[in-house]
Amino acid sequence: MIGGSATGLEEPTGVAIDDRIENGKFLYISDAKNRKISRFKLTDEGNVAPELTQEYGTLIPNYIFWMPEKGQIFNLYTLSSKQFEQFSDFLLLA
Repeated sequence: MIGGSATGLEEPTGVAIDDRIENGKFLYISDAKNRKISRFKLTDEGNVAPELTQEYGTLIPNYIFWMPEKGQIFNLYTLSSKQFEQFSDFLLLA
């Protein structure tokens, strides 16, 4: 379990897990208040900073899904647009 100020999370709303062995194992957490998705190692515990963070401007991440059958794509449901948006750019930062 992760938690604390170093995580940068203020209003976590969604979680997705990528457990593919060849690319590592990661936990993605959406934060509606800060409008971002943060990536942590699945083995992280306690008050740890995210490995990567991407902000989404006016989009508010709510429900996030890892879609392994589609490859490196996040589907992000945004409260602002009430539709699904596909984001592949987050994983390209890795």
